[in-house]
Amino acid sequence: MTWVSDLLAAVPTTILIWSASVAVGAVLAIAIAAGRTSSNAALRTIATVYIEVFRGIPTLVWLFIVFFGLTSFGFSPTAVFSAILTLGIVSSAYIAEIYRSGLNAVPTTQREATTALGLPAHIALMKVVVPQAKPIIFAGLGSFGIHLLKETALASLIGVVELMNVANYLVERGANGLTVFLIVGLIYIALCLPIGGLASLLGRPARAKKMAIRQEPVVSR
Repeated sequence: MTWVSDLLAAVPTTILIWSASVAVGAVLAIAIAAGRTSSNAALRTIATVYIEVFRGIPTLVWLFIVFFGLTSFGFSPTAVFSAILTLGIVSSAYIAEIYRSGLNAVPTTQREATTALGLPAHIALMKVVVPQAKPIIFAGLGSFGIHLLKETALASLIGVVELMNVANYLVERGANGLTVFLIVGLIYIALCLPIGGLASLLGRPARAKKMAIRQEPVVSR
């Protein structure tokens, strides 16, 4: 099975598309989540519409819209750039909801306590709210990161030479389809495992600290 090396050679492109898309989505999601939780009704509406539109339309449709749409406006983006841009924008809608759900999971009493102590809003957010929301946010990011890695296979439909594109090419050239796609599946599993492990690792310190506080014995007086 000398063609296995061809599959492995396509892995860096898959990782590039995934990592760049996560970076784009994670940054854009900050602004979207801020709008979604804003006290301004107009900002909330805009953020909500953005999220529903990009989550409601299949990613493949957005991929074709971006790839062929930019060409119609005189741009000539590469297939890789189109894939990263599409997956990044679509990801931002999902990640924004992960941010929002994680922050909303922090008890309101914690927020009220920071207000009572007179802490500035940004300090309260970064020092009190975010540390408690981290386990929930990273758990959500881990699950979504695995989902997004599998979504990178869609890039093969616009000509990106990534893992699925090479697998299809090998089968068309006579390789055994069952064997090829079983190995592709194993490669995806090997790529997904570190994502889940990293998400768990990043969320662990806050969770461990929280558990330690809960388990602290009460000393009677």
